[in-house]
Amino acid sequence: MELKCPKCGIPISKADIFCSNCGMRIRTNNGDQARDDSFSSDALDLLKMLNEFRAWIDQSEKINVRFMKTYKQKIEDEIGPSIRQFKEKYGNNEAGKSKKFELVLETYACLSRPIAFMQTKLRPSVGMGVWQERWMMTKVVEDFLKECCQEADRHINELKQKLAYF
Repeated sequence: MELKCPKCGIPISKADIFCSNCGMRIRTNNGDQARDDSFSSDALDLLKMLNEFRAWIDQSEKINVRFMKTYKQKIEDEIGPSIRQFKEKYGNNEAGKSKKFELVLETYACLSRPIAFMQTKLRPSVGMGVWQERWMMTKVVEDFLKECCQEADRHINELKQKLAYF
């Protein structure tokens, strides 16, 4: 894998401390490089997990309540703990200030929004039939989910470029 300057994008070597084109500091010592490699590896693992979750959403039938229950379980029990560990590990250092870190958290936030939407925004109407109410809730949630997924896709694609993931 060819290394590139994060600022200007020209090829650099592992030994470079500064970019020969723009002068940006690439690393300060070997310990920083090891931390950056660890961060990139962890971010790549989360990217793969988020990408698999997005594929699951696209392949799932979204017309019943069971989908949202499974969706919520996957977000909270499978992806959430990994995101919290990532945030705790890198949130208070230089990696936590990076665009990659921000993109991972924003992608997770986009995919978490439909759960909060279901729990807070949708309330059953008095006098509405159960079938009609469920259809309305499903349609509204499906539309909102689609919007959230489009935003998450933009973040995922940007993160793929920044992590050189193919």
